[in-house]
Amino acid sequence: MYRSAVSIVRVGLPQGIDHVRTLLWQAITLAGGLEKVIPRGGLVLIKPNLVAMPPSREAGACTSAVVCQALADIVTEAGGIPVIAESSSRGVDTEQVMEMMGYSALRQHGYNVVDLKKTETVRVAVPGGRVLDEVTTYKMALEAAAIISVPVMKTHDQ
Repeated sequence: MYRSAVSIVRVGLPQGIDHVRTLLWQAITLAGGLEKVIPRGGLVLIKPNLVAMPPSREAGACTSAVVCQALADIVTEAGGIPVIAESSSRGVDTEQVMEMMGYSALRQHGYNVVDLKKTETVRVAVPGGRVLDEVTTYKMALEAAAIISVPVMKTHDQ
């Protein structure tokens, strides 16, 4: 069983896709690399933080599309099949947040960007659950060989 790994790298002001890709490689290396978690041909969900509509792309509340673009390129180079996928909070239109943050433009460049709210869900048993005996989740998440969460560092109002 593979254990989750976390790394944090300071990016500062964005300096283009090449700069972001270099820093992502640094973060991936610090977390132990991709070789152990991404099988060749395996579906890899790249999960940004697009929880709600931010006041601007630069507000720091949502993951930059450039970061997910660079990560998708890295996953492809490692032999995985990247899918950038998210489901915003209940009542929030994920597609509107994706448009605001630049993810729609990634689709136009051939990247697979998915609004999970538009995909199939499945019920999954929670053996030994104390509160719930089953939960509903996205089928795509269960089918993924790996899920890479790409949050932003922030405080939270909830």
